[in-house]
Amino acid sequence: MSKIRLILPIYNKPELIEGFLNSFIKYQPGVDSSLFIIDNGNDNSANIINEIMNSQLPKYDYEIYKPGENLGFPKSINLALDRFENDIVILNNDIQFTQENWLKNIVEYSDKMNADICSCINITTGIKYYGGIIQDKNNIRWLRFDRDNVDPTWVFFTCCYVKNKVFERIPKLDEDFGMGYFEDVAFQVFAKEKGFNIAYCPDVEIHHYSSSSFQTEEKNKLIQKNKEIFFKKYEEYIRG
Repeated sequence: MSKIRLILPIYNKPELIEGFLNSFIKYQPGVDSSLFIIDNGNDNSANIINEIMNSQLPKYDYEIYKPGENLGFPKSINLALDRFENDIVILNNDIQFTQENWLKNIVEYSDKMNADICSCINITTGIKYYGGIIQDKNNIRWLRFDRDNVDPTWVFFTCCYVKNKVFERIPKLDEDFGMGYFEDVAFQVFAKEKGFNIAYCPDVEIHHYSSSSFQTEEKNKLIQKNKEIFFKKYEEYIRG
């Protein structure tokens, strides 16, 4: 297997990136990988990253790219896709890892399940979620690991392994979603329409400090705006 590229967009919030990196160093991926960080912010996060990585994980391959503006999540991921032709892991900076060999386990599970897109369990405010489901505009929700037993419409892009063959047919995330929200859902419903499979690895858990990059009012406006974009462009691809 070739090196897997871990793609991490960040925007200010140095306390989040510090927590992310400390958990990354404690619980390493377990496969040959590198970390590509798109620093969309204007704070000292790059200095914090360099200090932590150089002192705690000096031999690990990482790179920080600063575009000079806030590209938003979809465009940041696309920038990385233009650079690499590898399997990738899409990451959020508001997560923390909880176990060794998390990526090794996700990759092995995705191969076992013949999945092309494979995420993991997200623990948010103490509740375990494994994905989300959309039935119509008024029925969109996250799926609880302890309660729900249905196939997800999408799995989380907080820590999501995507095989390169997916990007050979769907080369980009939809940048119409701007700063983010619903770009992950759109990408996956379109991918399923193209015959790709999604899954979540039940043996890997991360802590997700949801929506830490946005204030609540700003978040709600983005969600509502992007929800309208999603249903206008992708409603035909929704499958139960």
